Amino acid sequence: MRPCTGLQDSALYWPPLSCPGRVRPGHGPTRTGSRTISWLNKGGDCFAKSARNDIVSGSRFLTNPQLRRLRHRDWCITITMINYENPYAGRGTTWFKGNIHAHTTESDGRLSPERLCEVYRQAGYDFLAVTDHNELTDTTAYSRPGFLTIPGVEIGYPDHVLHIGARSVNSTLDMTQLLRELQRESGLAIVAHPHWSNMSWDRIATANDYVGIEIYGYSPDINRGRGYSVQLWDMLLESGRRVWGFAVDDCHYGQERPNCCGGWIVAAANALTQVDVLEAIRRGAFYSSQGPSFYDIITTGEGLHVRCSPVKVIRFISQTPGAGWSFHARTGEHLREMFVRWDGQRPRLSPNYVRIEIVDDAGRIAWSNPIYLSDVGNDKDVDT
Repeated sequence: MRPCTGLQDSALYWPPLSCPGRVRPGHGPTRTGSRTISWLNKGGDCFAKSARNDIVSGSRFLTNPQLRRLRHRDWCITITMINYENPYAGRGTTWFKGNIHAHTTESDGRLSPERLCEVYRQAGYDFLAVTDHNELTDTTAYSRPGFLTIPGVEIGYPDHVLHIGARSVNSTLDMTQLLRELQRESGLAIVAHPHWSNMSWDRIATANDYVGIEIYGYSPDINRGRGYSVQLWDMLLESGRRVWGFAVDDCHYGQERPNCCGGWIVAAANALTQVDVLEAIRRGAFYSSQGPSFYDIITTGEGLHVRCSPVKVIRFISQTPGAGWSFHARTGEHLREMFVRWDGQRPRLSPNYVRIEIVDDAGRIAWSNPIYLSDVGNDKDVDT
């Protein structure tokens, strides 16, 4: 585990002045993220005032002594409203690494529950959910200071669902009924390895009541070549679904390939307890990884700032083909942070979401959860 730093949120972006023309100031507050602004009209002059009592004019914040007046007969103001929800903003204080998909001898795994927990504890994991097939394996005796076991189970066939934080098992229901039932219980429902399960778009798109899907499975990847479901995740996000992405091991600890410690999540929680970790996961305050680490994912009124371990590529992935960015380090160098602006100086982000991928020298990837956006690039002339 390691401390979280810089997780914060800011809410107002103000783009440049637009064309000359006529504008009538609006009335009442406008909400952008978490800061409220109001239009003011004083003697034919047009201002915008933020909740912190600064005056906003053009593309800059101007405090009262620096105030520039804008004659409404000379200018119109074009604004781009950026509304965003950053799951990492204001969340837990510490990063905890864990795996939420693993099997023991209680189903089709090769290690006992005690031995499997010891493997992950010695590998530096902070938490583990054992998810035997249709069997709720009790691992509470294997929790230690600094290592938490969370109850879990993998239910269903042919569509598999993880129930993390489970208290009971009902394996007689189909996927739709199961997800509805799990919604009424405590814990989290996650669609397991949809690519490996050959899950159709119709089946996953019509299902509800799950918090996310596995976007990477280490065991399905190295054993069957069907470990990635990232494209399906993007399709769900583009359709307006709000789901998180999970990297897991799906560990069975086979004789030829141990298939553990190759995919994990790192959750930002206040304490290493089941309540805190599950709440962080429910809110999306975690990232998934095969190796690289995110340090900060910060949204401000100006743009999006990412800090990470040394990597070769940082990608900002958004909805449409013409949106987003991909930054590559020069030969022999690495990227450790990147800042992109909302204002269209580069190709704009598109509505719905942006997520970040980082890739290290070995080609290993880490995935952030999506930051949900609305009204990006929709310029509005103030005329009320």
